[in-house]
Amino acid sequence: MKKNELLKECAKIFEKPSVEQWYEENMRGKPQAETINDLERGVKSGKLSLRDALSIALIVGVQWYEKFEGVS
Repeated sequence: MKKNELLKECAKIFEKPSVEQWYEENMRGKPQAETINDLERGVKSGKLSLRDALSIALIVGVQWYEKFEGVS
């Protein structure tokens, strides 16, 4: 799978209403250094699947290295 295909798949998962809402409530505006702990809590609580958490992690990781429009 090419990198851009993987990112598209992650974006589809991230856009699921339940994942997007969880992200907004638990990660938006928090330090990226807490990403692993935040995602672990989401999976342990059952609010995120492992696939959801991995998709968020990959998107957050890419944001560290790429400048996307609208992302600071």
